[in-house]
Amino acid sequence: MLGRDELRIRARAVEAVAGVPREDVDVVVPRVLVAGRFVVLAHRGAVAGPHMTDGDRAPPRLYALITMLRRVKTDRRPEAFAAGEIETQLRFLEYLRDSVSRKLDGLSEADVRRRLVPTRTTLLWLAKHVAAAETLWLQHIFTAEVERDELPDEDELDDETIASVQALLAATGRRTREIVLASADPDQVSARDTRHHSRVTLRWILAHLVEEVARHAGHADILRELTEGATGR
Repeated sequence: MLGRDELRIRARAVEAVAGVPREDVDVVVPRVLVAGRFVVLAHRGAVAGPHMTDGDRAPPRLYALITMLRRVKTDRRPEAFAAGEIETQLRFLEYLRDSVSRKLDGLSEADVRRRLVPTRTTLLWLAKHVAAAETLWLQHIFTAEVERDELPDEDELDDETIASVQALLAATGRRTREIVLASADPDQVSARDTRHHSRVTLRWILAHLVEEVARHAGHADILRELTEGATGR
């Protein structure tokens, strides 16, 4: 939620740029512009948002301001901290996973299914793939608690929504932390062999997941920018 000072700043910006008096502006979804999140404003009951029909939109000047705000570069950097090897890897993995999840915020169900690159990758597919990869490495290969046919299928998206995939990412992350902290030994070897390697250590798996999810977070950055212009991590 935005603090009162931030709300006043945004209200003054609306008044200055869009010519709409502050008392006529109501922030109905007060979410800061972070990694694709944007502020939705209402003016005299008419909501300005990127997926409203023309008849639902607020006055043109106010809607133009929303469009401008959504295109402002925003960034959420990883926090600086001092921790041991396991916690450091976990926190970077969590940061990257959250970055992918945030790229779905503020979009419509149609937007997250748009195919904007030659590979036809979508934001929804990418987010579910991240959850599937993390489940594969930690729940299937490392602990052997999940069979391969129980892994999330990123190609099965008909019944998925933004909320369901974000919930899957969050649940996957919680289980990852439980597994890693239960082991707490970066040298522990996986319960199963991998497809292309012999058995690997927890250290290897975490390093690989940070590498893989970082690549996909970058892919998500590009897809989000192509969708409606938002940039940043």
